[in-house]
Amino acid sequence: MQRILLLLLSATLLVSFAATHTAYGQQLSKKQEKALKKQWKAKAKQYSKDPLSLKSYEEGNKERIAALEAENKKLKDQIKSQQAEIERQAAELRRVAGENEALKTAYEALKNAQQTQTPQGLIFKVQLGAFEKFNINQYLQDTENFEGESADGLNKYTVGNFRDVNIAEAFRQDIAKMGIRDAWIVPYRDGVRITMTEAKEIMQAAGVSIDPPKGTRKKN
Repeated sequence: MQRILLLLLSATLLVSFAATHTAYGQQLSKKQEKALKKQWKAKAKQYSKDPLSLKSYEEGNKERIAALEAENKKLKDQIKSQQAEIERQAAELRRVAGENEALKTAYEALKNAQQTQTPQGLIFKVQLGAFEKFNINQYLQDTENFEGESADGLNKYTVGNFRDVNIAEAFRQDIAKMGIRDAWIVPYRDGVRITMTEAKEIMQAAGVSIDPPKGTRKKN
């Protein structure tokens, strides 16, 4: 039995020395290699006297290796879990970015529709003036509530879209305080300019009875 243990010891030490020599032999000088052989001979002599200590040493190594392998597996599982979480968050960011882009597109479409859509029904605007030679139509394409039209040889400019004529009148009075004293209210029905008399008839038909506000004119 002791002979078998010695053989196992010799084989183990030979393998250890061979591995060490393979890894470091090319970098060691002859003096260092001689010292290394001496070190391993001393270990072989020690273990030959007490083979069970070699057994304990190897079993301890196996336990340490097993613990390291378990820790390595644990770390791999953590990395895998973290990668899955990163992928989930990336997918969520892509989803949110897609929703934001869709909302942006919808907002732009709605904004364009509002800018180009003709208000339906009866509305009132405050006309700032009607000019024969003064023309600022080139500035109107990027505005929403400031509008212009050319009719009867005049360029006419209006502000606002009011459903309530009284609110339109209050706005006209504020405009007058700013210095535009000739501003007046003009009514539109389905985007077509009408007279205040026609607007009054429409309101009366709807059960709304009013007197024309001060800031109106018989002509448009």
